[in-house]
Amino acid sequence: MKQLKEMVETSLKDDSQCRNSDIYLTHYIWKRWYGVREEITLKRMYDLPSEANLGRWRRHYQEKRLYVPTEWKIAKARGMKQEEWKQALGYIPKGEESRVAIAEIATQQSYLFEITRPKMERLDLG
Repeated sequence: MKQLKEMVETSLKDDSQCRNSDIYLTHYIWKRWYGVREEITLKRMYDLPSEANLGRWRRHYQEKRLYVPTEWKIAKARGMKQEEWKQALGYIPKGEESRVAIAEIATQQSYLFEITRPKMERLDLG
């Protein structure tokens, strides 16, 4: 079985809702790796990782700005600045929109040139 750290990282990658809620993350891991369905006995809970332990690992990754929350209100509550949050999710930072757009256009034009350029045919001089 995977280590708890690996389970949390895999869960954060595979299901973005795990990034927003420790309760959801806990249920996700219990179902995926421990076979828990809807109801569990109190005795069984002693064999399962706790929400607190799973939450610590989630925080570990999110403090490194990996697998950030997908909802702004949660990111804000966890102390992230909006621009930093947007950038972590892959949005273009303010003021760089035109620079990024120009670079993307140049890349697309270069790609189009490469795929549409006619192939040089060898001249048979013989």
